[in-house]
Amino acid sequence: MAHSSPNRSPLDAFRVCRVFDRPVTAPLSSDGQGHLPEQAPIPGPPAHPFRSDSAFELVRGLVLGPSSKTVVGMDHIADLVYSGKVTPEGLKGFKAATELRHLDEFAAKSAVAGGPWWTG
Repeated sequence: MAHSSPNRSPLDAFRVCRVFDRPVTAPLSSDGQGHLPEQAPIPGPPAHPFRSDSAFELVRGLVLGPSSKTVVGMDHIADLVYSGKVTPEGLKGFKAATELRHLDEFAAKSAVAGGPWWTG
């Protein structure tokens, strides 16, 4: 990040910038947030190895959220259900061990998740 790039915004006061998948041709907004050109497609939800978005949200909450055995963790799971991100229909037949295995297999092959992994 030491060198400037047409794919990123200038560093802000905290030395943080936004990185885009292609050069930024539109001017940055006045608040310094930057934006993609009008014709740029809006990225969709990330690909995931789970059979439903509900399973994805629940596993993401387990792996990235607060511990489900804490008050904050319980609130997080309740928020996922209340927001509609997790539905009973989407969790039909859900088995945590199976979904975590899908996550491991996906991460081992995905450049996004840090893979491919090698053993040695």
